[in-house]
Amino acid sequence: MDIFLPNGFQPSARTGLSSRTRPRACSVKAGEAVFPVLRIWDGGFAVTADLVPVLSGLVDLYDGTEHLGQYAIRRCETAMSERSFVVRRAPSVNYAAVPEMDQLQAFQRHEGRR
Repeated sequence: MDIFLPNGFQPSARTGLSSRTRPRACSVKAGEAVFPVLRIWDGGFAVTADLVPVLSGLVDLYDGTEHLGQYAIRRCETAMSERSFVVRRAPSVNYAAVPEMDQLQAFQRHEGRR
């Protein structure tokens, strides 16, 4: 089956790392340290092994000043002079709902004492 699309059709922008075609000034922030990123692909990024230590936990990725998101490092591999990290997007927390959750948990504890 063939699908014909009109001239000028642009697929919608995807979210995540795969929508970045080339890292202009991409960087990764781990704690207070910031390191340059060599390349980004869907599900990971690569840095220079000589400059960047083995990272773990949560990191923030930036494209210039634009925050791409917070990612959890799942795996790290070093090959020659490049260190690559496999990541997954960290879940975002709705901090506005936290007080409501505290009230709900307090109510549930109170109900359990009856």
